[in-house]
Amino acid sequence: MDYNHVLYKFCERKLYPNRPEYLNAFSALYISAISYYMIIKTPNISKTSILIYWCIFTNGISSFLYHWYALYIFKLFDEFSMIIPIWLGVSTILQNLNYPGQYIGIFTLCNIFLLVLNVFPWFDPYFGISFAIELLILVPLYYQALKYNDDYNQDGLRGIILCSGSGIIWTITEINCNKYLIFGHTFWHIGISTGLSYIITYFTTLQNLSEECYKKLDNI
Repeated sequence: MDYNHVLYKFCERKLYPNRPEYLNAFSALYISAISYYMIIKTPNISKTSILIYWCIFTNGISSFLYHWYALYIFKLFDEFSMIIPIWLGVSTILQNLNYPGQYIGIFTLCNIFLLVLNVFPWFDPYFGISFAIELLILVPLYYQALKYNDDYNQDGLRGIILCSGSGIIWTITEINCNKYLIFGHTFWHIGISTGLSYIITYFTTLQNLSEECYKKLDNI
């Protein structure tokens, strides 16, 4: 597919094909704003979390361009910058929870295949399903981590609820696309980025607690 091929994928574009997706485009900038805010305001933020937030920041800009111009090249920028931070985040969590390296290897191979397949137009209907599965992996990892970090479980739970709720709202509004439900993708942009910020905060706290425990053991 040519890089400048125009896509009519989202409800707002389908309803108003001759203009940019104003709601979707400007709400995407919230993704960049909250990720940058978390980088500069979060105490004891890990280098991995900084990398993940910069990927999410890039996703906000990419999503803005995608919803404004609807070009295929910006679709790839948008979706690649969605997959890569989840890939990094889940891999880090698996490592912190002491999963064998083979699990990280399998997850890495799956994400490489996902990125390669995503350039083919026929894979487009399956991208959303694949991304949802990757997000759902965070749920059992969160519950497993509770035994290490039960004093800070509210951040993780809030994040899961926000991500899940915004995803459900977006799905419903896309299926029942009309001018009264045009806000669905806006909810998704705000909910998923805020929810991921809570989840990253939760697992960063877990990582910091683990490092403190190791330091105490070293001093014994």
